Amino acid sequence: MTRDDEVKCNRFLSRIVPLDSPGSGFGCVQRAGDDQKDSRKIRMGSVRAFDTISGMSDRASRWEHATGDAAARSVYFAPATFDHAEPVTDSTGKPYLKGHRVQEHFKAIKSMWLDIDLKAPDKPANRYETAEEAVQAVDRFVSDTDLPSPSYIVHTGNGIHVYWVLNDPITDAAQWRDMNSQLLAAADASDLAYDPAPSSNLVGLMRVPFTTNRKDKGQPKPVTIVREDPNDIVNEAITQALSRFVPRRRGQHTPASNKLAGWDFNPKLAALAMNQSDEAREAFSADDNLAAEIEPRPIPTDAASIFAGCSAMRDSLNTAGRARGRRRWLAELSVLAFAENGQEYLHQVSEQHPDYDPEEVDRVWASTQQKIEDKRLGPATCVTIRQARADAGQPDVCIGCPHWNHNGKDGQSSPKVLGHKPVPFAPTGNASAAATAHMPTIMPDPLARLSEEHRALVLAHMDLPYIEREQQRHVLAEKLKVRVSVIDELSKQLQPVSLKEEPEPAGRGRVLDLPEPEPCPEPVDLAEVLAEVVTILHRFVDMPNDSLVCVALWIMHTYVFEHGPITPRLLIRSPEKRCGKSTLLDLIGMLARKALTTTNITPAALARVVEACRPTLLLDEGDTFIKGDNEELRGVINSGHKFNGSITRVVTVGDDFEVRCFSTFCPTAIAMIGSPPGTIVDRSVIVDLQRSGRKLDRLRGDRERQFDTIRRKLARAALQLIPTLRDADPPMPAELHARACDNARPLLVIAEAMGDGVLKLACDALVQAAKRSGEEDDNSLRIALLTDLHEIFDEHRAKVLAAPSNSSKARTTMAKAAKAKDIDDPDFVQTSAILMALRERDERPWGEENSRDRLTSHKLARMLKHFGIRATRTNSSRGYRRTAFEDAWKRYLPHVRA
Repeated sequence: MTRDDEVKCNRFLSRIVPLDSPGSGFGCVQRAGDDQKDSRKIRMGSVRAFDTISGMSDRASRWEHATGDAAARSVYFAPATFDHAEPVTDSTGKPYLKGHRVQEHFKAIKSMWLDIDLKAPDKPANRYETAEEAVQAVDRFVSDTDLPSPSYIVHTGNGIHVYWVLNDPITDAAQWRDMNSQLLAAADASDLAYDPAPSSNLVGLMRVPFTTNRKDKGQPKPVTIVREDPNDIVNEAITQALSRFVPRRRGQHTPASNKLAGWDFNPKLAALAMNQSDEAREAFSADDNLAAEIEPRPIPTDAASIFAGCSAMRDSLNTAGRARGRRRWLAELSVLAFAENGQEYLHQVSEQHPDYDPEEVDRVWASTQQKIEDKRLGPATCVTIRQARADAGQPDVCIGCPHWNHNGKDGQSSPKVLGHKPVPFAPTGNASAAATAHMPTIMPDPLARLSEEHRALVLAHMDLPYIEREQQRHVLAEKLKVRVSVIDELSKQLQPVSLKEEPEPAGRGRVLDLPEPEPCPEPVDLAEVLAEVVTILHRFVDMPNDSLVCVALWIMHTYVFEHGPITPRLLIRSPEKRCGKSTLLDLIGMLARKALTTTNITPAALARVVEACRPTLLLDEGDTFIKGDNEELRGVINSGHKFNGSITRVVTVGDDFEVRCFSTFCPTAIAMIGSPPGTIVDRSVIVDLQRSGRKLDRLRGDRERQFDTIRRKLARAALQLIPTLRDADPPMPAELHARACDNARPLLVIAEAMGDGVLKLACDALVQAAKRSGEEDDNSLRIALLTDLHEIFDEHRAKVLAAPSNSSKARTTMAKAAKAKDIDDPDFVQTSAILMALRERDERPWGEENSRDRLTSHKLARMLKHFGIRATRTNSSRGYRRTAFEDAWKRYLPHVRA
């Protein structure tokens, strides 16, 4: 070692070995030959114990520079400390402390580690060819498992050692072993290749950095530090990261923090997974003898039910699987691995990845199944899956999910329980046949702790018709001396399946069901799918070609909107009824993803349905509930234009109140007569309809199945589009302003994937839609006023400059009301002259008698004040100068800006 190496070695040992305070025990340094026989021969008498780091570092340096036979030996240290050392003398009579590096003398440890070997002639089965490849595997492992970054990575010559240094020493050997077992289970789950024996040896030896690995005779290799993180790791951080992994070894002690351990093996935890009532859980956990009365059986898990109940897992079927992150893929794999048909669904999740290899997926599946069988791996929790999706750039679909608050613990359960198929338990002992006849397919028996008298009362109550049972629940509660809610819970658990399937009483509405089409198995041509949608639209609705293209692109956008920052509103307008608005909206509902049509909706219902389902919202008869004073609903519709749109509400959670955010981000189409407020128009792609002049096919709502094929093609097209959306940056037409560009971009990124021809067609169509939006802007009174004033000032300037100043013929209608000395100023117009010219415009409301819109000088001043325009007083009159308008004209009148 050089002097600099000795300083670095001292710093390394001072962080790894817990000798930083008096009474911390003894640290051990050892010299041994790498050949096994030599190692056994030399080990006696070669270990040294020190109570200071400097003593350990000095001894390691002295042995590194030894000569003779000792030069062929390597130097090691023990990361743990020990509470016993024996004074002895060496062969020369020199005294030293001999460390007793055995488990019964274990004192403390403040690190965890993994030993990873490289390929070598004597170890051809090892996975990693080079240290760089092994370090990359460690980085993937850390990313997959949420572990903190390693404190040290040491290149030992023939492999690497990976250390995590803790800020607090661990003095309980059982605690360290449990953490180590979970660390090895995490490495297994991430498919990291390591040497299990040295990685799990509490009192093992590790090579000292800056010494020499002399294992290969004649080829000594230096032991170096290749990476160092100066920050120690908080114990809780690594404990939390490892908490979801079942200990690798089978031991008597299971960490209390590991809530997933043994769900398929422990009947108590299985009962909790079945969502029992609080009373049943308490009764079950209070009497361990109940477990003996139940024959433990694995709980079957169905992958289809998992995907049906978990928004995050379901979203994986519409994305590029592992292309969105290996960590997310591994988390979902750990859930699917417990399902009977999970392997089939895993292939569906993975097949869109460009490097999809069916054999590799099957290999990882088999490896995962073995880990589950050995109880080394449990299913990922909702928290883990949500974080993995966030790291992969996926939208948050977990908050608001009913399962997120499973058993009152936000995100701490796993989507696995959504797929549980209840299985009948096998009661023995005092479980009667009568009770079994009424028993639902759950465990444990809710009546197991009741007396025979009370059991008979409950079963008799269950035999009553539904109405009588409702009327008698208070009577039974009084007899059992329990709350009515306990009787209700027992009824839910005991009622036969036939009763559960009875229709709900009338008047309660229907359960919201928005199924998604199953994608076609084969890839599709995107342009052909777009053309097919345009053809279908043209059959049933009379629209210009540019509107057909806009609507078709918008329908495709509903399948991929969650992968972009904006979802434009689709505004379908007509001047009168019977122009095809409702027909077009019905047709969109049959083609778009998860369409939900409503003719009225409250802001609260809108936010809740969007949060729960992410539908394509179709609002018909918008003129009946969007116009007027319904500002709250308009605000919700406007906020859903962006991916982070949400509203905040106070909701009841149990007996308490909580503030919750509800997302409003979803595609929305609005059909109405006339126009909504300008804020909605500004966020919309506009389609104007007129009464048809040609014969159209009639759309029948009872023949929706005719569109099943095109819906499956659209779902498949979405899978092909999603990988291209993130980096897409299509050219924007110069005619579009900022908000129009925002509305056009989600549709143009779809068109760009179909080629330059479709992209140009889409650009032209969206420019025409933007012009319709601009025409709507012109209908605003203030915008209309600016437009008219621009024309008035232009006319005034042209006539003043064209006519002689003393010619009476040059005096126009405006000049009649102006004073002589102001007539010849081309950039100044008197207020009275402006009012006279405005009132002469028959198409405007300025001159209407008895109208609140009739313009006066005061109203004119108030309207222009919004643009920062104020009147000017001259010596002879009061009016407006052209310079006061120029900024507003450039900002609000597109033709002036151009």
